[in-house]
Amino acid sequence: MLITMAIIGVVSAVIMPVLINYLSGSYIRQAQEMYSVVTKIVRGAENNAGPIQSWPDYLCADEEFFKEYIEPQMKYTIKVSKPTNTMPECPPELAHMCTNGSDSVLAHYNSSKAQVYLLANGAALGFYTTGANSTFIVFDVNGVEEPNRTGVDIYVMSLINSDTVEVEGIRLPIGLNPVGVGLDKDDKIKYCTKSPYISPYYNAYSRMTCLALLIEDGFTDKNYPIKSWGK
Repeated sequence: MLITMAIIGVVSAVIMPVLINYLSGSYIRQAQEMYSVVTKIVRGAENNAGPIQSWPDYLCADEEFFKEYIEPQMKYTIKVSKPTNTMPECPPELAHMCTNGSDSVLAHYNSSKAQVYLLANGAALGFYTTGANSTFIVFDVNGVEEPNRTGVDIYVMSLINSDTVEVEGIRLPIGLNPVGVGLDKDDKIKYCTKSPYISPYYNAYSRMTCLALLIEDGFTDKNYPIKSWGK
């Protein structure tokens, strides 16, 4: 029995790091692919609607803008439209993603105007307007599949249409950027964790700077602080 347990322990010690590296590499590769997808969607919309600074304020309240300029840039199977702060009925296919207390693309945004899509490639993509000039873009690389955890399979970007938007004293550039642009690497790493001493803004949206860190590191995990890729 002791010999068997020892063998199991040795095998686990060999396999688990390999499995964790495989999972992390898989999620990061998917994050890179979706980052490219989102960039192409926004750039395509700009080609037809004009530069982002000319886009409507409270963007997600403007369903017609999405229908005319953004939706033609993507292939999607399900759409949840929320142009007001009232939460619409959640499609049955996405039921678990609408539950508060989850990190899913649909959760935590009951007070936001939103346009959310399940894409044909299986990923989920959400646009959430939180102010007149700022919209969060959140994507889940594997859609309805678990683990639905920010910094693991969920990543966050921002769409800014004015040069007056500031976070933590940093004026955010107009356009499409990962959340955390303008921070140094140490801060990106710090805010990519659930730490008790991080700022109120980033603490409210834990791990929102993870994509910015991955982009800076060329989509490698060499400085990535999240080591558990499970649920």
